[in-house]
Amino acid sequence: MTDSFDSITPEFENEQEEFYFALAVLGEKAHEFWVSDVGKYVKGRAFEKASKARKELATVSPWRKRRIQYLQNEIKVAESILIYVQEVISDADLALQQLKNMRSQQ
Repeated sequence: MTDSFDSITPEFENEQEEFYFALAVLGEKAHEFWVSDVGKYVKGRAFEKASKARKELATVSPWRKRRIQYLQNEIKVAESILIYVQEVISDADLALQQLKNMRSQQ
């Protein structure tokens, strides 16, 4: 996350502020995970799995429909892992900005 929510107190004016704060905290935890050794391992494995499946998909015979479907699914699952964590971080950045905007207007 680019901004920190440390400067925002957890005293909420409404449920929307509380939601944005909770999402910002979740995003901070997701970011910490993503840059941790475990997060780096998960990213590496997802990239490796997708890359391996793409290489095989490029050479598999077109009549092997089940194999093609399996490989496509492997790619989708690996990419989904990467996308979900990035979405949490991105959504949290937006929530933090919204929360700051709400606080600055008060």
